[in-house]
Amino acid sequence: MNILIIPCNETHEAKRYPYWEELEDNLSGHAVLKIENKHTEKELLEKIDWCDVWISIDSFFQHFVSFHNLKPGIVLWGKSDPKIFGYESNKNLYKPDKLRSNQFLWWREEKNDPDDFVSFCDIINVL
Repeated sequence: MNILIIPCNETHEAKRYPYWEELEDNLSGHAVLKIENKHTEKELLEKIDWCDVWISIDSFFQHFVSFHNLKPGIVLWGKSDPKIFGYESNKNLYKPDKLRSNQFLWWREEKNDPDDFVSFCDIINVL
């Protein structure tokens, strides 16, 4: 399986998924491509076309894919609510009891808490 990983959100520390390394260690046998810096629209479309599945945090990427009506993927959520900011076409992995009470406040002061995120095993189970 060709797996595209989009691991970061440069602007919101609270949205950084803490278990990427463990996930990647458990994807042996798959072709994995990680996007870690900015790409053109054309480059992103080519990478999405290459993959069988993509995995991203709550970020620009899921909105980009939805806008272009491309293949669904797996979105990892921490404190933000996928029922508000996500798309039903994706597999949205989150812990409902860890969502922020006010989803519309600024993110700058939110801290990253690894306990807010699903484990890498949860991702493996939906692949």
